[in-house]
Amino acid sequence: MKNPNLGILGTGHLARYTVAGLRKAGDQRLIFLSPRNAHTAKRVAEQHQCTVALSNQNVIEQSDVILLAVRPHQLDKLLTDLTFEQNQLVISAIAGVTIAELKTYPNLTKNQIVRTLPTVSAEVNTGIVPLYPNHPFAEQLLSALGSVTVLDDESLFNVATTHACMQGWIYFWLDEMVQWSIEQGLSEIQARQMITETVQGAIDLSNHTEGSLQALGTSIATDGTYTLAGLDYLRSKQSLFEWQRAMQLVFDKLN
Repeated sequence: MKNPNLGILGTGHLARYTVAGLRKAGDQRLIFLSPRNAHTAKRVAEQHQCTVALSNQNVIEQSDVILLAVRPHQLDKLLTDLTFEQNQLVISAIAGVTIAELKTYPNLTKNQIVRTLPTVSAEVNTGIVPLYPNHPFAEQLLSALGSVTVLDDESLFNVATTHACMQGWIYFWLDEMVQWSIEQGLSEIQARQMITETVQGAIDLSNHTEGSLQALGTSIATDGTYTLAGLDYLRSKQSLFEWQRAMQLVFDKLN
């Protein structure tokens, strides 16, 4: 099948940045959107050349592949009275809901289901895109959104979901650093550029360095350096450990 049509059930934040990422990557397949969130669906359709379907069932009828993009508590209401084709691939982007749980819905028992969860950076075609289980078409489709990582076990999916949440926190941390820099006299443009490129430089170096990340940091934060002085303060406040605790909190909720 050449360039199968994509139908998206659920037209919220995830659907918006997923469609934006696909279009930015040059994917021009037909995309059909759920009409339930009418304002958002209309805006996404106008911005990214999609079609707002007449109903959720109409999305299914016009699509070869279905992306489930609703919040977990919306799933029961979404699937009520919908009929899927047996040959349709269903890609679930619903956090915390397993394939076995999806298979308990009678209208999905005969469909092949895979799980993914693109992060917001998919809008600019970057970041990790987890996939379970491996599926050649799903991997090809999702690779437009970032680096697809095929997970060996579904139990690892909650780790990937926790990482996605962490990305959301990072923007608040970046903003704190930017605001401090502005208070010291930099313009907002200068502050944002310097902070984001400093972080990007650290990421780039870590991706090109053998050995542990801790060893890399230790080689920089040596005795007598300003780097170590700041690091010692963060450690004294358990600031680094609190990030790990926040990740554990999300992971426990998912489980």
